[in-house]
Amino acid sequence: MKTLPPDIEIVTVMDSSENIKTSINSLLETIIIALIIVGFVVLFFLGRWRATIIIMVTIPISLIGSFIYLYLTGNTINIISLASLSIAIGMVVDDAIVVLENITKHIERGSRPQLLSLYSCR
Repeated sequence: MKTLPPDIEIVTVMDSSENIKTSINSLLETIIIALIIVGFVVLFFLGRWRATIIIMVTIPISLIGSFIYLYLTGNTINIISLASLSIAIGMVVDDAIVVLENITKHIERGSRPQLLSLYSCR
């Protein structure tokens, strides 16, 4: 700004910061509501604290991964990316519940939980 000639004036043409702030608050609200509802639903239907905690941890981990991806690719946090993250939260929760319910079903049928190792994949 100091290098500009004195007769040049800088004027803000468009300010979308309020929309971005609103979208960020909406995303935070979606995360909190998803954590609460998912926690109660999983605890009610599966009846296991461990399963509830696993699913509730997947939401923040996936969001952290999304923000790291946005940063590494040079993308900005805008309304479109925040809206897509809100939709992705629902998909992550849904997938986590389906996978965990399937694991629970197999354990209840008598399957033993196994850890994958490089040797067992051969």
